[in-house]
Amino acid sequence: MELMAHHTSRPARSRSATPRFSVWVAGSLVLLGAVSCASEVVVMAIGSATPVGVECGEEIAGRCVGAEIAQSNALGPCQCGSSPVVVSSAAELSAALASAAAGSCVKLKDGHFGAVEIPAGVHLVGASLDGVVLDGLSFATGMGASACRLTVAGQVSVSASDAQLKYALVDEAPDDAVTVEPGASLTIAGSTISRARRHGIVAFDAAALQIERSIIIDGAGPGLWLQCTGGCDCAAPPLTLWMRDVVVRRNALSGVSIIGVEADLARVRVAETMVGYNFEAGGGLSVSGCSTLTATGLEIVENADFGLLIDDSDVALGGPAEDERVEVRGNLRGIWIQHISVSAPHQARIDNAVLTGNMGVGIGFAGSYGDGPITVTHTTISDTLDIALPVLVGGVSASVTCVGDAVHWLGGVEAHLDTVVTSGSGRYGVLIDGPASGTLKDVVLTGGDEDLGIVQVNYTDGPQPETLGSTPPITATADDGDNGCP
Repeated sequence: MELMAHHTSRPARSRSATPRFSVWVAGSLVLLGAVSCASEVVVMAIGSATPVGVECGEEIAGRCVGAEIAQSNALGPCQCGSSPVVVSSAAELSAALASAAAGSCVKLKDGHFGAVEIPAGVHLVGASLDGVVLDGLSFATGMGASACRLTVAGQVSVSASDAQLKYALVDEAPDDAVTVEPGASLTIAGSTISRARRHGIVAFDAAALQIERSIIIDGAGPGLWLQCTGGCDCAAPPLTLWMRDVVVRRNALSGVSIIGVEADLARVRVAETMVGYNFEAGGGLSVSGCSTLTATGLEIVENADFGLLIDDSDVALGGPAEDERVEVRGNLRGIWIQHISVSAPHQARIDNAVLTGNMGVGIGFAGSYGDGPITVTHTTISDTLDIALPVLVGGVSASVTCVGDAVHWLGGVEAHLDTVVTSGSGRYGVLIDGPASGTLKDVVLTGGDEDLGIVQVNYTDGPQPETLGSTPPITATADDGDNGCP
């Protein structure tokens, strides 16, 4: 059983360079989708519940997110000194910025101001989110510039360090909405990135990106694409991503894609990612290229392709507390973990996850013999739907096979399941394909899954996972199991 992953070592900024992953699923080669690698960030204080009187278009964990929270200064006031320069025209703004020193503040009355470049250390503050419109915004090289409470009807480019975009709407950019250049760092807070014609936010070889209480929505391409172009060969420190209370929804091709990135996510929802041009992919969250991801309170919901793809990376998802739980629902394959320790010793750990209504596969493991380890604990996988997936021969769809497995375990990968419950699967609760190493402790099959039990197909000899506690015995067979569509 072979698993293949093809990706470029230094992708250009175009969809054609997007890496693709192909996986064998119970004898079928199935295109999983596209994936698309940054120093310290200053963490802003996060308010708790949605402020009274705020019109909330979207929220997560009871917190209103997006540019609407500018109404209440939910993340604190815009940064501005005691003696701002107030301007009301593009000419006045140009003159004010030309003479502005670091630490000074320029306030804009409502109006249309064209494209603006903010010098290092200067703070630009709009009178209102809807009333102040810029055709474009760039942060010049240097440190500490900010823009707050305004709309950008175009692109935002960041060449600076510690730049901040707060209470901003970036709408209908003709290309990438926000570009963080190599070595630059940006904080986005209380903002909405909407309807970009390509990426919502793209950062190649940047230093850091911090996003909180914001929305990236309705883009024609990936919502976020962050990459260290060296992938597993990236020099330390890698690009860092920090996200809190963020919704990434209805983008195309990929919701969030990180390569060679160190990421820390809490209360992030990646939802409704659509296929891209030529009906490609539509995956939720992709983690590859020796990335490191820690995530709690993660929601991955109703993406057209995979929910979460982990490739050759170190990942820890969930935690024991209720607000740390991971939810993966309604995706074409819920969580797929592959090549976990190919380039370096990595681990994938999932604790306290709920997967329901995913199609084909709830959680899948793949790679080569001994690859891993993968650990799944205190997790429930229910109602994995039976779906016909293509069998590709020489890149051409030759037939289909039906897959509907809560746990789909391939390639001899080392995996450990502890206190895992499966129910209502379209095919098997636990399917192991070929020899495999690991443990199955207190794995409970219910809701019809117990009828077929734990099945190890394509097995003639070699290792089997050890069963412990209340786990039922493994039924081994030399054939390839039930692959027929009803």
